[in-house]
Amino acid sequence: MGALGLHADPEGWLNAGYSVRTLMDSLDGELYDAHRVAGPGLQQSWGGPVADAFTGHWSGVRSRAEDTIVQGRRAAAAITDFGGKLEDFVKRAAELESYWLSFGLQLEADGMRFALPWGFEHLPPAHQVSFHQWVTESER
Repeated sequence: MGALGLHADPEGWLNAGYSVRTLMDSLDGELYDAHRVAGPGLQQSWGGPVADAFTGHWSGVRSRAEDTIVQGRRAAAAITDFGGKLEDFVKRAAELESYWLSFGLQLEADGMRFALPWGFEHLPPAHQVSFHQWVTESER
C-alpha cells in the first residue's frame, strides 16, 4: 500500500530552520565578543588616525553583521514555519488516507487518489452506489 502521493520531509526542514537559528545565535555571540574587544575595549588603549579609521570600518562591519543576523533569524523562522506546516499537511494526509481506507477504498497505484476496491462489481447494487459516492467524496 502506498501513501497518499505525499513525499515530504518536514523533519529536514525543521532541522534546517533550527540549524540556521543556532548559527545566527552563535554569530550574534561572536559579534558581541568581538565588539567588546575591538570596539569600546580597543578605544581605551588605542588612539589616532589609524584607530579612528579602524573604528569607522568596524562600525560598518558590525552593522552589516547585525543585518545578516536579523535576516538569518527571519529566514530560520520562515524555514521552521514551513517545516511545521508541512508536518501538519503530512499528518492530515495520513488521517485522510486512514479515513477512506476504513471505508474499503483503495489507493491507486500512483498514490494520488482513491479507487474502488477489487471485486466491487460483485457487490449488490446498493453497495456499489455507496462505493461510487465515497470515491467522489474522497476526491473533494
